[in-house]
Amino acid sequence: MAQKRLVLSDASPLIALAATGTFGLLRELFGAVSVTAEVRGEVLAGGARPGAIELRRGMAARWIRVHRIVTGAPAFPKLGPGEASILSAALAAGGDCYLLLDDEPARREARAHGIDFTGTLGILAVAKRRRLIPALKPCLERLFEHGFHFSPELARSLLKDVGEN
Repeated sequence: MAQKRLVLSDASPLIALAATGTFGLLRELFGAVSVTAEVRGEVLAGGARPGAIELRRGMAARWIRVHRIVTGAPAFPKLGPGEASILSAALAAGGDCYLLLDDEPARREARAHGIDFTGTLGILAVAKRRRLIPALKPCLERLFEHGFHFSPELARSLLKDVGEN
């Protein structure tokens, strides 16, 4: 995973990692993470949602930054505001970014524009491989309990890939 490039996160990975108690992995893996104002608003909406407290703390500690989108950045009207904003920010930054996003239509757009990305499950898998978390399975169970959807086949494959059968 990228260390020096601009890392932009959508709301879903922030919320999911907070729900699994692994929000700090973002700092360990990337050092600094940026969000757009739209993503910040999505995570902070409702106040008590997983990720809100963690995002506020990360912003206060300045390892999470709000990235300003340049005027005239490309629009993505078929995507949600958070996904559209990080893709626009990435393209405005010249595409030398690493995106954290789970939404499949947004991933298709990132692929089409040659922008590297990973999602929540990818972050957790890397963390397991680097021994930053002891086990992946409890994280997957917590994600499922919090309403995150992924196929049982994907979960089995991921667990096998990280040596948890």
